[in-house]
Amino acid sequence: MENKLLRERISDISQTVEELKRGKDSRVLTNGNQPAVFSSGIDKRLLLNAASPSPVQQTQIGFTAALTHDISLGELQPVEYDKVISNIGNAFDARHGHFIAPVKGVYILSGSIFNQRGHTMHMEMVKNGVQLVAFYGDPDVYSMGSQTIVIALEANDMVWIRHFRTTGSASIYGRTDQPINTFSGALLFQL
Repeated sequence: MENKLLRERISDISQTVEELKRGKDSRVLTNGNQPAVFSSGIDKRLLLNAASPSPVQQTQIGFTAALTHDISLGELQPVEYDKVISNIGNAFDARHGHFIAPVKGVYILSGSIFNQRGHTMHMEMVKNGVQLVAFYGDPDVYSMGSQTIVIALEANDMVWIRHFRTTGSASIYGRTDQPINTFSGALLFQL
């Protein structure tokens, strides 16, 4: 029974090929990607399958790191997060607090910092040492600064959060039971 069905399919395909060669209903592909409508269902199925690109395996990247203790940062000193909550794809370097983009793509990145009361805080998110965005904490009260950006990164671009003043220090408030100082990111799609 299976052999009979296969022979019938082969015969249908051969007939379709012959019709296309003769120019009978020869609307094959309009722009290399879009299949045209054909008179028989088998023609459409064959050409749709041939024109469909194979799915590309998407790299999966996502991370969140937190700071769980008080720190005081000096000039251009990076925040070294001590608790990795997630690190899908292992693109976050926990030893240095850096995210290294493993592939060229569009990423969403976010950072939040909570300052010590009485201390001004000027922070920035940098890519390869160049500021992307900045955030600020008011010295009068405990204050939180945060930023979220969507950005295209090249493979091996490095992103981190640091104190951006070249004078003074920034004191950041942190507790193990309150992971409010965070750095997160995820790959939205590859380019």
